[in-house]
Amino acid sequence: VGTVRNWAFPVILGMRESDPLSTRAAKMKIYQSLIADLDSTGEKNSQDLNEVDLGDPEDVKITVADSEKSILIHLGDQKFLERFKLFKTHVQEWRQQYANLDSVDLRYERQVILNPDSKGAEPAKTVSAAQKPTVKAVSKQISKPSSRKRHK
Repeated sequence: VGTVRNWAFPVILGMRESDPLSTRAAKMKIYQSLIADLDSTGEKNSQDLNEVDLGDPEDVKITVADSEKSILIHLGDQKFLERFKLFKTHVQEWRQQYANLDSVDLRYERQVILNPDSKGAEPAKTVSAAQKPTVKAVSKQISKPSSRKRHK
């Protein structure tokens, strides 16, 4: 007879057993960096995560659930804590502006894209990352995330 344990870590997506060990090790290093950054202030933000998708090393995606529903958050490949805090600070305000909030893209400097992954009737919206964000329609051309290198 074993003991019952409560596991307190998210489901990790974007890795397969068939992936080379070097690929899996690199993705787990990204995961460890994410968790360390989220918990670096002692707030234990990582406990809010339901899933972590490591499929794209330049776009770490997390899923968090609050009292209303799960939301997919694009964090990019850096500034995990800063971007997560931005989400936590504004999520209720965004929900008021955009009733069917399913996903949030935080990879871009000075802007947030609400529902970039939505297949629903409402199009994606861009929100200023300023103190009091306002919602406007996304233009067809969006600047590349600041963390990506440009190729010539």
